[in-house]
Amino acid sequence: MRVDLKYIVYVGLMVMILSLSSCQKEKHVVIQDEEQEESLIASSETINLLARTSSNDGSWDNIIDSCSCFDVNFPYTVWANETEIEIESKADLIQIEEIFDAIDTDSNSLIIDYPITVVMGDYTEVIIDSKDEMLALAKLCQEGGIDDDIECIDIVYPITIYSFDTNIQILDNYTLNNDFELRRLIAGLNEKDRLSIQFPLTFKENNGNEIIVNSIEEVNNTITAVIDQCDEDDDDDYNDDDYTKESLDALLVECPWSIIEFEKSAINQIDHYAKYVLVFSDDNIVKATDEDGNMVVGEWNTRIVANDLVVEIHFNYLEDFNKQWHVYEIKKGKVKFYTKEQSKIVLITDCQIEVPDKNPLRDTLLHCEWLINSNKAEGQIPNKLIGYKLVFNEDQTVVMSGGQIVSEGNWNIMINEQENVILAITMNHEQSLHYAWPLEILEEDYLIFSDTANTSKLEMQRVCNNNEEDPNVVEIRNSMLSDYWHIYGYIDDERDLTQEYEGDVITFLGGDKVSMELSQATITNVGLWRVSRNVENLLIVYLNFDETSERTELNGIWEVVEYTANHLLLTAHNEDGTLRNLTLQK
Repeated sequence: MRVDLKYIVYVGLMVMILSLSSCQKEKHVVIQDEEQEESLIASSETINLLARTSSNDGSWDNIIDSCSCFDVNFPYTVWANETEIEIESKADLIQIEEIFDAIDTDSNSLIIDYPITVVMGDYTEVIIDSKDEMLALAKLCQEGGIDDDIECIDIVYPITIYSFDTNIQILDNYTLNNDFELRRLIAGLNEKDRLSIQFPLTFKENNGNEIIVNSIEEVNNTITAVIDQCDEDDDDDYNDDDYTKESLDALLVECPWSIIEFEKSAINQIDHYAKYVLVFSDDNIVKATDEDGNMVVGEWNTRIVANDLVVEIHFNYLEDFNKQWHVYEIKKGKVKFYTKEQSKIVLITDCQIEVPDKNPLRDTLLHCEWLINSNKAEGQIPNKLIGYKLVFNEDQTVVMSGGQIVSEGNWNIMINEQENVILAITMNHEQSLHYAWPLEILEEDYLIFSDTANTSKLEMQRVCNNNEEDPNVVEIRNSMLSDYWHIYGYIDDERDLTQEYEGDVITFLGGDKVSMELSQATITNVGLWRVSRNVENLLIVYLNFDETSERTELNGIWEVVEYTANHLLLTAHNEDGTLRNLTLQK
């Protein structure tokens, strides 16, 4: 590569002489003692930070050179996908971007007409004669890596700098008007030179906030505090159009987004995800809703990672979204995200997208409460949760209660790969419900979820206001609460087993709790009980003793055959179709 170091030094010195000659300069001014204490040597941390803050930013033309350590001097000529373009200003770079965007592919080509002149971070100029020389120079600054410049904060000019001789007396003072003059002054320093800054000094952050500093320590703290706190656009992504984290956040929450491209590890998945509309909200919640109104709720966030703007998305039931997405293209109405593992999402919006807000299953679940009539799942105890109550909330939380047990979890409605509607429940403290339940039957007051292999099943019936409007339910419930009960008779499939329960005492307590003291044991058996009316308009009593109880054979949904204030006759069906009869007496 034809980069003559002598030439660079010569040019650097000449530029410094010419540039500093334009600064306002005064000589032989005496420095005060407090200013002597604030003097700096050329190798100090402060001088290094000021040099990086005032360095030439080469990232704005990365579409040309793929390098943030230098930019290319105008004018020059390029061919973008075989179209010749004369580049005479920054505005001409838009033509290249438009040509590349016209073809939604990564196989764009750009040819530069050499020789060209590039400007380095310290404003020295280097002539480049070929692509090989360009690549060799660019290797000194890895794409997306650390370069000299700090772009998250700027110096507010003019500023005054003092230089001193070895006796700590001022030789010159310079009034500097821009980054170029400051950077060239620093580039011309040697190890013995000492500088001092006239305070106060003002900095301006990317968001427009101004910071006034009054000491060297404050200079160091102010600059180091903002390093890597913004997208310096040092990557090779010409399509992000200098969006900040704040502007991307505002764009995402502005309107709903449709998915027009979705690739997972370079495999096209759009057929599965095109049906979803994404809605990002200010509270970092993202909702994915399909055309039937099935909604999955997740979380999203944006942040700067290694000078790169990324979007993090997480859903419990749409795992393909759960990645750290790099922002590839940002335009009004269109964004592109990608990962290094060759996954890709393209979203579009025109703010006219309608998000389905009605979903039959969701609306049904949110109305009143639900009692479990049966449940089974692979590896779990069948019908363990008979009589337990589920409350589904708008915020996608679900509460299960029964007897002494209360457990909380989350729920979502989604579509699986077989296009089945799924009720997905996560409840870590109750694995019998922690499952993705395929919907089989949806009625206003009755739901059945079951898979085709019949390995899982969940049946629920609706109950509103605890059946308080039903006088028969209230009468039976109050009667059972008023005293303790004995088992007066128990027949299972015509086998009279009453004698086994002689002396047992059942107490029905408030809060749906039931306890049973056995005549032959000191352990009290506990569980839940409820009185309700089912979808067939029958009065029923739920009994469900804990699995550690010695009376789990009494568990089930019992139909009330007859009742008085002191007497209950109940019947229930066994799985084989035979009957059980239970008579309770006060």
